[in-house]
Amino acid sequence: MTDWSFYVHTTYTGTMEDLGCNQGTFDNQHNTNSLVFLDFGGQQAYGSGTLLTNDTAVSKSAIERLAEAFALGYNVCATTNTDLTLAVGTNNSRYDVSYSGGPTWANVVQAVQNGTGYPDVSIWGGNDLEPNYSSWSNASGWISAYAAVDPAFYLDYGSADKCSSSSSANGYCTNTWYQSDVYQAAWGAGPAQSAPQIYSVNDAAQWVEIAGSVAASGPRWSFRARWTNTI
Repeated sequence: MTDWSFYVHTTYTGTMEDLGCNQGTFDNQHNTNSLVFLDFGGQQAYGSGTLLTNDTAVSKSAIERLAEAFALGYNVCATTNTDLTLAVGTNNSRYDVSYSGGPTWANVVQAVQNGTGYPDVSIWGGNDLEPNYSSWSNASGWISAYAAVDPAFYLDYGSADKCSSSSSANGYCTNTWYQSDVYQAAWGAGPAQSAPQIYSVNDAAQWVEIAGSVAASGPRWSFRARWTNTI
């Protein structure tokens, strides 16, 4: 099964609607459901929006319109009994990776939920949480504050930067993150679900060791999906 996810580089809703229609058409043809991530880059300060990965600044209202356009395109073109889970995502590479940034993003996600309402589309939050890009204290603040506003699922589609691929002793990763912190971001926190970036054998081994270090005595850890290299 192939679900296409996107680092959003456009501010044109027509483009997003076309992308949503493409996924809906694919799901029709293969009688399958899909999970799609729309990554809108890192959050700017003071809740002003995000900076896309092509350095284009977008407002919160623009993000909401773009995500809603994707959902609309899917709804129009997925004419059979198929379903889309759409993760409206940010990352921890910018300024508002903090307790204040969590509610800001939760409100964006809830606005998209309220602006869609299609029976075949579910809207989730998302965050590409990577140890390389922020401290664990900032990331954990974002997570707890997000959950306080929107206790529904968010998908962590991040990586396990510099975590061990051969030891499960809750070792240090980088930038104040330990293996247990990566676990917390991806599964241990109340609303957290996992869709990690696994681009290599080493990446996979990192997640195996993280699971072994902290998850063995907790609830079973399952991945909703995994990211692979783009074409």
